[in-house]
Amino acid sequence: MDYDKALIRADNYARWTDAVIRRLREGVAAGVVLPRIVVERMLPQLQAHLGIEPERTQFWHPVATLPALHEFLAHVREDPEQHFTRPEPVCVTNSM
Repeated sequence: MDYDKALIRADNYARWTDAVIRRLREGVAAGVVLPRIVVERMLPQLQAHLGIEPERTQFWHPVATLPALHEFLAHVREDPEQHFTRPEPVCVTNSM
């Protein structure tokens, strides 16, 4: 089923993201970072995606069409904190 494959890809993406964050922190600790100009141009692109409700993104449609999802979403909308916690934000500091 395509949904099962999508869930596997999503899980793999989450693992990959965790590994990238870990490696980036190791790089910062070792003093290996991206050039300032690259980061300055990248931050506005990332900020454009922050604070948007998931339902308003282009990625929501496949999620909303999952067969058993509608009942679950009703519960999540009533009390989202019961089902999910947001990760701690990664803070980029200017140490130069």
